[in-house]
Amino acid sequence: MENRTSLVLNWPAVTSDYNLPLVAPTKILSFEIPQMTEITIAALLAQHCRPRKGKDAGLSHHEVATCLELLPEWHLSADSGEIRREFTFADYFHTMAFVNAVASIAHREDHHPDLEVSYNRCLVRYSTHDVGGLSLNDFICAARAEDLLVVA
Repeated sequence: MENRTSLVLNWPAVTSDYNLPLVAPTKILSFEIPQMTEITIAALLAQHCRPRKGKDAGLSHHEVATCLELLPEWHLSADSGEIRREFTFADYFHTMAFVNAVASIAHREDHHPDLEVSYNRCLVRYSTHDVGGLSLNDFICAARAEDLLVVA
């Protein structure tokens, strides 16, 4: 049996400041990101994207690896320039509901993913062009996209 993702959207959460009740994280990791000493899913969800420019605003390989541990369904591209995840759904309606929710997050955060959409799947890819790779913004938005779902 194919494992599909069920979509549960909390529209007030999608369009508000994302104040969602969170389960306490089981893993706390620490490394240096400006203004952020502990990185957890809760910490990512509490952040908002901000303008980041230049190579110095990008994440190190260690920081990327640490963030990816928190988002195990997300994968690093071969060139380490983007993170991606393919989401699958039962039908087109649920796929488009997810796409619209991701678009709402992108608009609110002013950080836009590349999306590939088909009948029952959506490939989401994040990178930060202004830093030439990955920034904290990519992981903030990936965590928000992940938070839209409940796996059935």
